[in-house]
Amino acid sequence: MIKYITGWFVIMLMVYKQVSAQTVFSKYPGNPVMKPGIAFLEDRGIGSPSVIIVQDTFRMFYAMGGADLKGRIGYAYSIDGIHWIKKGAILEPDAQSPWESFFLDTPEIIKDQSGYKLYYFADTDNNPVGGSFGVAVSTDLIHWNRVQNTPILQPGQAGEWDELFIESPSVTYINGMYYMVYSGIDTQWRVRIGLATSTDGIHWTKYVGNPILEPGNNNQWDDFSIATPSILYQTNQFMLWYCGVSVADWTDNQNIDTVKIGYATSLNGIHWLKYDQNPVLNTYSSPYTNFEKRGPWAPDIVYSSKNNQYLMWYETAYGFGLAIAPDNEQLKNETFIIYPNPATSGVINIISKNRATLFIYNYLGEKILENTVLQPGYNQIHLKNLPTGIYFVQMSNPKHTTIKKIIFIKSQ
Repeated sequence: MIKYITGWFVIMLMVYKQVSAQTVFSKYPGNPVMKPGIAFLEDRGIGSPSVIIVQDTFRMFYAMGGADLKGRIGYAYSIDGIHWIKKGAILEPDAQSPWESFFLDTPEIIKDQSGYKLYYFADTDNNPVGGSFGVAVSTDLIHWNRVQNTPILQPGQAGEWDELFIESPSVTYINGMYYMVYSGIDTQWRVRIGLATSTDGIHWTKYVGNPILEPGNNNQWDDFSIATPSILYQTNQFMLWYCGVSVADWTDNQNIDTVKIGYATSLNGIHWLKYDQNPVLNTYSSPYTNFEKRGPWAPDIVYSSKNNQYLMWYETAYGFGLAIAPDNEQLKNETFIIYPNPATSGVINIISKNRATLFIYNYLGEKILENTVLQPGYNQIHLKNLPTGIYFVQMSNPKHTTIKKIIFIKSQ
């Protein structure tokens, strides 16, 4: 959301060129995982999810578009990242402020040594020009206090790449340094991604060589604009997911209805290498329904060390979707990977390095599926007809047999 709320078993094979981390995303079949629902506060929609994991619980901060056309920041929590409990607005516009009196948007939540910081876009109206970034702090994720009464980052000067407005900050905190990536728009409405750094998370310096990431070349999937970045730092590298739109998409009907997500990496946060098989997710990635219209937009990615997987929540015209990818180290070290586990959607995903045979047993040792062929790469197994319980999955090829336990929790 940028200023406007914008049977038995069936195996399906998805073909992809390369098994790699952070790029093998599978959409949750039960999407959307969150829809607008709080009267008045979400009358115009919801957008820009930002998630943090605290004590095995997912905590989401997101933009709420109200019936009064104002923007607020909402809060929700979830045990599994799928079923969410909303707690309402936790940050309102400041009616007395000369720069954030009407519209708050694109929140970003992080944890640092002092507690939690919530970054957000703010403006005095709901027009598609202007706006700055603010920050609020909290120790409990419920009660928030603004750090100062002035913006922490503003649009650039006349002629600069981010002159028109800035939005969608994404922040990571590494070894005492804060890195912020954000979207910047110039007067030609070119959207690009820039970088700012800080030692305290409050006072920021823009990188003099901005923007750090440009749209693709002509006729590429992201040649019109790139925006709404999500940054992580892991395994000694920066990782960035971003939305791309093509000129062809914009000019076919003057409506951005096929959005794609790309992936890039960097060693220093300045020089970035785009993944050579981008995009990693798009509007029509399976499973596709009309829900995916105007999505996936504004992705937010977190890494769950408990389940060894990356989770991506993203905005659409009708709520938030979820996609999941396994950890890279798993892909390197294991012959078979199963995710998510526990499974609550009625679907498990299996990545196999080689062609293999699949058997599934219940906790009594009864075989409930046999001689099912796994193809090299990504396989999807539907469990919708099974009752809640513990199951054992056996995967065998001529050189290797693995048995893994899965927990299936059938949705009500």
